Amino acid sequence: MFGGLYVSGALTGLLQEFLDSEKLEAPECRARLANWPADSRMPLAEWITLLDLVATADPRPALGLAIGSRVQPRHAGVMGYLGLSCDTVGEALLRFERYHRLVYDGNPIQIDISPEGVSISWGIVHGRPGQLADETAIAAFATITRMLMDHPAAARKVEFVNAPPNDLRPYEEFFHCPVSFGHARTTVTFSSDYLGMPIRYRDPALRALLEQQ
Repeated sequence: MFGGLYVSGALTGLLQEFLDSEKLEAPECRARLANWPADSRMPLAEWITLLDLVATADPRPALGLAIGSRVQPRHAGVMGYLGLSCDTVGEALLRFERYHRLVYDGNPIQIDISPEGVSISWGIVHGRPGQLADETAIAAFATITRMLMDHPAAARKVEFVNAPPNDLRPYEEFFHCPVSFGHARTTVTFSSDYLGMPIRYRDPALRALLEQQ
């Protein structure tokens, strides 16, 4: 499953820093992380295995939220800095839609704009990575989005394809909005007003350089 699908090796830094901050030994996970430098392309299946090894060392509920909340632009490689170089949130989303495969080449992304708001969603055409992988990715996406804004705002709703957990509270507290499960696509929806919000620390010259790279 997930053959030919990859994530950026830069994401290994996120797991390494999480293990260090939580003082988790996880020797097998640490050994496998060492095989993937930041400039490598890691198979998606290996990323899922690494997350499962972290879960063995730290079996807390909603673990992916804790991991995703630690993300920094450096963990997304060039893609992370490209977002920071845009002028508005809407422009950053367009860049994310165009270049997201540089950091997370899993199920295709789809962005829709409707009266309800702006929705970013992922289907299951290539399979289901599982709740841990999905919530880590969405938590990281939400964290990076909050970093981009001068005045961070919550999503309107978050929907996952997976079965509901025993306790929804950690998800609603993290995303600050209704969170539900069992949907056809994993989706984050927020107000269309966010599209015009300016990006913090924007640098158009940096954007041109990164796009060239």
